[in-house]
Amino acid sequence: MNKLLWEVNSKLRGSVLQSSQVLDLTVSENQAIRAQLEDALQKLKEAPADNKNLIERSMLKKMMQKKFRMHLRGLSRLIYFGEVDSLVRQREEGYEDFLAESVVPFSRFT
Repeated sequence: MNKLLWEVNSKLRGSVLQSSQVLDLTVSENQAIRAQLEDALQKLKEAPADNKNLIERSMLKKMMQKKFRMHLRGLSRLIYFGEVDSLVRQREEGYEDFLAESVVPFSRFT
């Protein structure tokens, strides 16, 4: 009878040990999944602010591009109407002779 009890006890210990190992594995997997969930929730909370920043940067870039295009259009109009020479003379004194010869109004070529 003692031998039978010893075998049952041994089997129960093995079963408890196996169950304990399965439980430990399940708990560690649960902790890993919770950490992933926390990361995902944090990213989800930050998403609206990130989207807002992205939109603001995109709008700023578009505004800068439009401003640059407008600046180029203004310069092309000045060149077309031959007003660059007078502007350069106003800003940089001493170069009048050189600019008067090198800047030719567009209307002379038409």
